[in-house]
Amino acid sequence: MAATQTIASLNTGALFDAFMKTEMKCSKKVIDALDLYQGIDDLSEFKVFESKEWEGIAKQLLSPPDKVVGNKTAKQSPIIMTAVSLKRLKGASIAVRYYDMCGYTLTVENMKWPLVEEISAVVKSLHDCKERSQEKKLTKLKRDGKFPMWLEKNLIQLDSMIGMRAIPLSYLIRDDVISPPPPALLDGKPYSAEHGSVETVMIECATHNDPLFSQDDRMLFDKLATAWSGTELDTCITAQMQRSKKGRILYLQSVKEFANKAKWMEIVSKCEEILTTSKFLGTGTKYSMNMHISRHRNAFSRMQVASKQGKANFVLMNETTRVRHFITSIEDCKDQKLVSRIESVLSDDGPSGKNNNFDLCVQHLLPACPVHACRKKTGNDTHGEGSKVVSVSSTSINLKKGRGKTGVDLRWHKTADYKNLSNAQKDELRE
Repeated sequence: MAATQTIASLNTGALFDAFMKTEMKCSKKVIDALDLYQGIDDLSEFKVFESKEWEGIAKQLLSPPDKVVGNKTAKQSPIIMTAVSLKRLKGASIAVRYYDMCGYTLTVENMKWPLVEEISAVVKSLHDCKERSQEKKLTKLKRDGKFPMWLEKNLIQLDSMIGMRAIPLSYLIRDDVISPPPPALLDGKPYSAEHGSVETVMIECATHNDPLFSQDDRMLFDKLATAWSGTELDTCITAQMQRSKKGRILYLQSVKEFANKAKWMEIVSKCEEILTTSKFLGTGTKYSMNMHISRHRNAFSRMQVASKQGKANFVLMNETTRVRHFITSIEDCKDQKLVSRIESVLSDDGPSGKNNNFDLCVQHLLPACPVHACRKKTGNDTHGEGSKVVSVSSTSINLKKGRGKTGVDLRWHKTADYKNLSNAQKDELRE
């Protein structure tokens, strides 16, 4: 059969019979009986048959109506639809509905059994997930002003929440209500190269005019309203919307108000501020270089997300600029090991050098973190070289030993001796 031959032409003629025999494994008796008793002579009619209905037809064929011959009636032998045929007919109905709702024309090639079997297996697995999806919740939005990033991180959860149509709920929030003509299917696959899976085809192409659409829309509304409750997005969830429960409208309105160009540019500005003004001095034991690197990574990651929105009007910095901002943020640290490594980064200025690659840069600098060195030397919870932990009245405190910067002996002093110390020495001793 030619790949361009449409199923629509496979009526009661030889082509339809050949298809039913080859792909559906139906006998001539079954094919004739489906036409005679059910009026099935076109594969596009399979769309209306659910699995249970095919089982009912198979039972009916076991007791076909009596045959009238002249003035007499004769009992007919049972017409047996094999288990293989029944399975394939069920799968074919699922496949026909899939192609129909996603905008594909039925062809001989895309109704080959291996493709039908793959579609059927995926759709059945999605049906099995429907009940569990009712209880699934989206991650809670906890802070005002974080909605744009919440969208990017958490809406993907809708891909695993299956609606009443056995389609991931994310099909409700795609940009186009009526999707453009779908791209051509891959040879031997029921999906295109662009989509890559049956689920993705349904998300991107499934129609919004199905009778069960409203139930999926209500399910989406409940999940969004629960996730956004108690935040600035409450203003979008009006009393009227609570009654109508239109999830797609709630989503679009919220995006328009709280994830618009101004909101994305606000995020970009805050990230640029972090990258250009944050400082690492290398003192103390709390704020390590690893934490400083993570701060820079997170800020740049948010800017990358913003750059893909088509809303935020800015130019994403390149790797060389990232390195320059990071070096500037740590150049006030005077630790000699770190200073030496900074010079090494700046001198490695080749196309793939550390001065033009953020990851290589921070990998080279991180081992020289003075905060980490201090923690390691002092046991991770003390302050300064030569200190040790002692217990006084069941309370752990840090005491230095030896002589301080002011010349005072770092020990307990009698009252008379303490009074003779200078104010600077007293301050150092108290510290």
